[in-house]
Amino acid sequence: MILEFEEITAYANSGQQSVARNIAQKFLESGMYEAEALLELAKVCQNARLHDVAEACYLSVLATDSRRPAVHAALGMLYHRSGQLARARDCYTVSLSLEPGQASTCFNLGCVLQQEDNIESSIVLYRKAILLHPGYAKAHANLAFLLRTNGALDDAISHYRQALDYAPDIPELHYNLGLSLMEGGDVDCAIRCHRTAIELNPEYNDAHSGLGYAHYYHGDYRAAQVAFRQALAGFPGHVESRHGLALSLLATGDAGAAIQEIERGLAILPDQIQLKTSLASLLLADGRPNDAMQMCREVLEREPDHEAAMIVLAGALEKVG
Repeated sequence: MILEFEEITAYANSGQQSVARNIAQKFLESGMYEAEALLELAKVCQNARLHDVAEACYLSVLATDSRRPAVHAALGMLYHRSGQLARARDCYTVSLSLEPGQASTCFNLGCVLQQEDNIESSIVLYRKAILLHPGYAKAHANLAFLLRTNGALDDAISHYRQALDYAPDIPELHYNLGLSLMEGGDVDCAIRCHRTAIELNPEYNDAHSGLGYAHYYHGDYRAAQVAFRQALAGFPGHVESRHGLALSLLATGDAGAAIQEIERGLAILPDQIQLKTSLASLLLADGRPNDAMQMCREVLEREPDHEAAMIVLAGALEKVG
């Protein structure tokens, strides 16, 4: 680092952001620095969260030489991180037009397009990033997510496995592979994936919940209850875990405990529609149609077209005659 730039970092780290900004601005406006020094200043300013000064540095370099793909990519990253997606997209696109073989810029542009819901183009760019860099675990993971959500489950599982070939210590990859495998009916492998995710991160509540559902669909309701309770210990307001614990309690014949679990969830999240609908269904199954009707009406006041609540309400009305 150029010695003078260390002052910016020191002031920023001590919380004196305005002083750091003034020093950086003076360096930029002095006209003393060549392009490479300005690029170093831009990185220092980014780390110091002086994004406007960093932007000015990049633009100053590009004003002198606009055919620098790495600078367009760096400016795109700056915009991307600050949520300026259209500007980020434009910078990444220009960078790739100058140097098409950048795997990281293909990936970053794919991320922007995914955020903009341009899923088809995003998939193309993730595939291109992988073609350029087969070991790009993040590209495999993002591609797998989009493929899974678009129904290409086998292809998604393949890319999650490839991501794990290159990044085996990322618990989220094991968890997402587990979800995909369970969706595809391979519950045993799903259980192993969720367990691995938990081994890597014992506080991974979603993985505990995923393991609970895998055990539930495997018919091991006691193990499911243990996993759901682990998830809820870390995050009592986790709706899916609360719902799963109630289902697994009901499956072992303990309807009263299942109802209590949903009621505990509603004590934390009193307006949660899914929990209210689940409670209505449990109350109906427990022979309490009037209570079930009341709960359904509360749901339908909020969401008049809620299909599950309408089905439970119809069953409750039939019970009371």
